[in-house]
Amino acid sequence: MVINIRDSSENTGLDSFNLSISPTGYEGERCQNDVDECSFNPPICENDGTCNNLNGSFECFCGIGFIGNVCHSVDPCNSTNYCLNDGNCTSQANDEYRNVTVVCGCLENWYGPICEFTVSEKP
Repeated sequence: MVINIRDSSENTGLDSFNLSISPTGYEGERCQNDVDECSFNPPICENDGTCNNLNGSFECFCGIGFIGNVCHSVDPCNSTNYCLNDGNCTSQANDEYRNVTVVCGCLENWYGPICEFTVSEKP
């Protein structure tokens, strides 16, 4: 966004000036140039993630074992047997707080946060 402000005062000698406010991902006098976030040092994608520059943004492709918008979190579902008794592990990174939510989908007759209890043990 470019904002033009004109000074009507004859005393200042100022005719006009420009103020550029650049949204994230752009630079230049008129915010016309894309910033290549993938060229940053240190790299913007953590844990050896692969960076792909986009127009005004970027995306990271995480290697096995990492999740999140910049590959910042360890994926607990990559760990063998996180969910017990053949439960299905699903993880999602909360990029704002840099933590991970894990949900185990339990097979029939199993329940609990990590599928650790049998239905016969249910009180």
